[in-house]
Amino acid sequence: MSASQGYQLLQRLGNGAAGAVYLAESERGRVAIRQFESKAEINSQAWQSERQRFLEAGRQALGLKHPRIVPVLEVIDEAGEAFVAMEYVAAETLATAMAARRLRPEETDVVLRQVAMALDFAHGRGVIHGDLKPSDIFLTPKGARVSDFAISPRAWQPEHQALPASLLHGYLSPEHLRDPASVGARSDQYSLAVIAYQMYTGQSPYGESARDPRSAILYAPVVPPSQVEPGLPKSIDAPLLKALDRDPNGRYNSCMEAVAFLGAGFITHAGVAGEKRSSTGIYAVVGALLLVLLAALWWWWPTHKAPRIGDKKNIPTQGSPASAANRNPGGETTKTAAVKGIGSSKGTSKAKDHSTDGQYPPIPPKAPPSDPPPPPDVPAAQGLTIDVLSRRTHKIERDSSFRVGDTELGEMAQGDLTAMISFEGQHMPRGPLVLEWALDGVVVDRVKASLNQFIEYGNEPSAGSYRVTVKLNGRPIQSFTFRITP
Repeated sequence: MSASQGYQLLQRLGNGAAGAVYLAESERGRVAIRQFESKAEINSQAWQSERQRFLEAGRQALGLKHPRIVPVLEVIDEAGEAFVAMEYVAAETLATAMAARRLRPEETDVVLRQVAMALDFAHGRGVIHGDLKPSDIFLTPKGARVSDFAISPRAWQPEHQALPASLLHGYLSPEHLRDPASVGARSDQYSLAVIAYQMYTGQSPYGESARDPRSAILYAPVVPPSQVEPGLPKSIDAPLLKALDRDPNGRYNSCMEAVAFLGAGFITHAGVAGEKRSSTGIYAVVGALLLVLLAALWWWWPTHKAPRIGDKKNIPTQGSPASAANRNPGGETTKTAAVKGIGSSKGTSKAKDHSTDGQYPPIPPKAPPSDPPPPPDVPAAQGLTIDVLSRRTHKIERDSSFRVGDTELGEMAQGDLTAMISFEGQHMPRGPLVLEWALDGVVVDRVKASLNQFIEYGNEPSAGSYRVTVKLNGRPIQSFTFRITP
């Protein structure tokens, strides 16, 4: 390529199965250029077929306009050469980040959710990544972004043709090896689940068997992540193993659904732990106050006489108020230079713990102080309301229906559909709040929620039936339905 063609190659950035990647200068600034390469003889039928597939993949990716996807800017086909020009991303890749450090669960959840958004968006437009791995995920200051959709030979291996050993790696799905022509959206979900397992545990789901990728992917048993990393909650085992099911039909319907169930496992675990710590702390404070109060009452009671040293008659015995008080116990990142940092997820809100907001539970007369109260019944959450809005300004009516393209509501992009939970009751509900977005009966987004804050829908709104549900301590307490028609 030359300057007269609009691009001036500056340096080679790396090499992959789909060809070498170069840094280039153009009128729009610096870009990354991937050059078509093949081991087949030039101009042979195999070479021509691979070149055509490379160009088709680049043209497919041209249509993917999403904040979580590295955009393809141009596909160049001339003089026997083939190039795909992409936006240059000067950021750390997830592969680099995982090699340097262990990401915290909350960081992992943000990255997985953002990658799932990118994958589901592409799947909705008929584009499969087909070769997702940590080196394709960039951790920019504004969040994770995914590159190289559909462009790898692993994504379009001909039917009944075995994947060469040189192209194997541990993030491929079983169908990549059994029937490459069947690689689809759930294959990307499998690859994302392998990445999630590695982020959570620090190792491959196949353990030591990962040294032989073909055998590991097809046959190696997968140990539940909580048994590999004791600090992980058991509640994430089932969702992650389901996404790692070797049968595509056994996996989730979408990547966001898989990530939502994983996130819910952490939310449930954190909510229960937080509830116990909060309840224990409340009882510790109340117990200490009772101790002081009982001691003061005993001292100032009208019939009280201060005991003299050695006067056993006036020393409180077991069962008296003073001894009871003294026995009352108190309460628990194009693969280049690093720009570190993980952006926050739109649509992820941090829930405020309302368990100590001015309403202290009464002390049960017989229950030990360390026992937390049972989860509140649904009536205890009366006063909670949920509103759904478009662009945070146009309120959507409950059970209403409107068309895509409606001048006020229908032309929504990612982040334009939001919900807000309000409370106007006397007793603040205790426990974690979770907001679920379901589309046509399938949960596609699940986030920890806060009162009186906008909670964004994590996907681009599309036609279908929506149900937005608020859960308190895992129990549904309020829902809102509406429909978007084609």
